[in-house]
Amino acid sequence: MANHYGTVIIPARPVHPKDKSNVEGTVRLVYMRVFAELRNETFHSLEELNRAASLKMKAHNQKRMQKHPYTREERFLAVDKPNLMPLPDRDFEIVSYTDLKVSTNCCIYLGRDQHYYTVPYQYISKTAHVAYTRTLVKVYVDGELVATHLRDYNRGKYTIVKEHLASNSREYRGMSAKSYIERAERASGILGDVIRRIFYSSTMPPETHYKTCDGLLNLQRSSDPVVFQKACEAALNVDRCNYRFIRLLVESKCAGVGQPSSSFAPPQHCNIRGKAQFK
Repeated sequence: MANHYGTVIIPARPVHPKDKSNVEGTVRLVYMRVFAELRNETFHSLEELNRAASLKMKAHNQKRMQKHPYTREERFLAVDKPNLMPLPDRDFEIVSYTDLKVSTNCCIYLGRDQHYYTVPYQYISKTAHVAYTRTLVKVYVDGELVATHLRDYNRGKYTIVKEHLASNSREYRGMSAKSYIERAERASGILGDVIRRIFYSSTMPPETHYKTCDGLLNLQRSSDPVVFQKACEAALNVDRCNYRFIRLLVESKCAGVGQPSSSFAPPQHCNIRGKAQFK
């Protein structure tokens, strides 16, 4: 409302009623001329009570003031109403704020929705100030608005503006699918196959996989080579080449991987029911 009317709101200090003496006086008058006059009446619905309170409030506003030769309603019609402005075309939306780092995949991650939004690649590694409402997400870097997106509530998904991506930029040519595959192959041949599968089997822009690749490269450096090799082979076999699946395999030391499927068959005994039992 303050922005709409080009004014400033200065909150009153706690335990300082004189800061808002006009408000305190108006509250006292409302108690005297509305609540007090209705205290002995009985109402059977909220609507009925509101109608009675509105009539008392109208009478209060039309009552001539003691120190002025006019009523509150006359003052409103003469001074306030001519200065009222049309209401905004759109409903007011509460704005929330957060500071987020722009990742190497040219995205910020809005944790509240678990959703990714792209930011121009020039701002990679910088801290962005994000203001988001029910419908919009605005990204500021160094006080400048650099990206605006419609808010998307689909978890784990990306809102992408192709012009924001670094794929075709010479400045960031070191971050590409090819460079990640080469780095992975130097670290481990099987990891190269996993990352190649990630990029070539996806319909998403390559930037959306950079974070996964960084995670896998870090995981390879900190894991037992034999266990990591086995985990990657299992991921390729079941076509689940993602960081979380491979990390869980490594943490479990690939428990159960490679065991024959027959070992998981349930034991046969008379308590098992099936179609054959009802023939």
